[in-house]
Amino acid sequence: MKAQLIFLLLFVSLCHAATAGVPEMVVMDDLWFAMRQVGEELALGKDRQEIKDRLDQKIRNHPKGPHLSLAQRLSEDLSFSLTAALEASNHKVSVPLMETTLSYALISYSFNWPALEDHLEKHPEDPLVRLLRQGRSTIDLLLPFLRDPSPTHAYTPSSVSQVPRIPRVCDMALAAIEFHAKSRFRSAAGRRMPFHQLGAREREKIILHIEKWWAENKNKSVSEGILAQMPHVDLTTKIWMAVNLGKEGEESDREEAIRILRSIVRNSSEDYSVHAAKSLAKLGDFSSVEFFSARLAKLSTPPREIYSGLIFYLTDHGKRREWEMLHRLGKQELEQGLKSGHARIWPKLVNSRKAKTSPLAIPSLASALTQTEASGSRSIEGSNSPEAFSSADIAAENLQRLTGVEFGYRPGTSMEQRLAAIQKAQEWWNTEGRELYTYDYVESLADSGLP
Repeated sequence: MKAQLIFLLLFVSLCHAATAGVPEMVVMDDLWFAMRQVGEELALGKDRQEIKDRLDQKIRNHPKGPHLSLAQRLSEDLSFSLTAALEASNHKVSVPLMETTLSYALISYSFNWPALEDHLEKHPEDPLVRLLRQGRSTIDLLLPFLRDPSPTHAYTPSSVSQVPRIPRVCDMALAAIEFHAKSRFRSAAGRRMPFHQLGAREREKIILHIEKWWAENKNKSVSEGILAQMPHVDLTTKIWMAVNLGKEGEESDREEAIRILRSIVRNSSEDYSVHAAKSLAKLGDFSSVEFFSARLAKLSTPPREIYSGLIFYLTDHGKRREWEMLHRLGKQELEQGLKSGHARIWPKLVNSRKAKTSPLAIPSLASALTQTEASGSRSIEGSNSPEAFSSADIAAENLQRLTGVEFGYRPGTSMEQRLAAIQKAQEWWNTEGRELYTYDYVESLADSGLP
């Protein structure tokens, strides 16, 4: 009976996962491996016809399976690239983007753009690098490649949870246009799927929009191009583009970017609001601290629901007022017996970045010394297996660092030794620390930059 119950619960959870949009486990069948081999061989510059022939043989041997349509599409795109290469050879012109080895992730994701600069210096002969280095005017040259599905040499191994993604010329061209434009032409959700995998009608709609946008903005500034595209994007993308506007343009553009982001902070759900606030911080604007603080100041009790990013934002950028207010709410949670899995405030204070460096965190860390139940695990250098640890472990370790008081806490020691050190930290706080480390005192330490 017990076994039947377990099976029933597992079945229900799997059904729920399927209906909740959780991605199914990717089947790594022969066609999955065949597509991965295509990407690896293209990256090595092997003969495209031979690559296609081997893939076609695999497709004939496996006429069914979850990856059949993708494998067939890959074969068709290889055929297109062979024809394009032949036509280029007959006309003695190059086929530049087909032969790029530039990582798609390096150009597509803006957090990689600093590393991209290094790649541009090291690979000046790469055909896509040449177009990137020539500047925004090369969008004219990139536009025709938006309709080119030729597989490139830019394959990099992906997670086993994904179907092998072999970047096409159109993918690279779109990423290069967005790099020059500092704008996006697809939604944040839409960008999870490669451009080449969209339906033909949807791809063409995006291409026509980009062509129209470029015709209207090619002779204008980058900032004007960003502003022209901004009404056509989703909120996540608008936040990203506003940061680009603030960094790329004149002072008036920066002011407009700040105005846009402040409006999102004040008129959006908490997750978008915090995202916009963090983006404002990149532009040197921390006005959101006041807005979020005013919201929390109205609370007499801890909220049942609150976006964790809001707490982390305030601990990152707030000062005494914010830490003291959050400490008050977090302490109430502890008094109510709320553990780390249910409390909304105090666990975030313990795990915030500033808990390692800011004296303002000391009172909150001290309050968490009572939370000795193992709530996670972490790897310790020299240990063969992850060690169980509690919130009190983190609190004691950071308190020792911030106060300079030696509790004997060492993360690599046994649980008994760590508990003894935590107990010592509790005794110190109750007899000495609480009286010394008032908010007046920790504020003075924080202002002086001293631990």
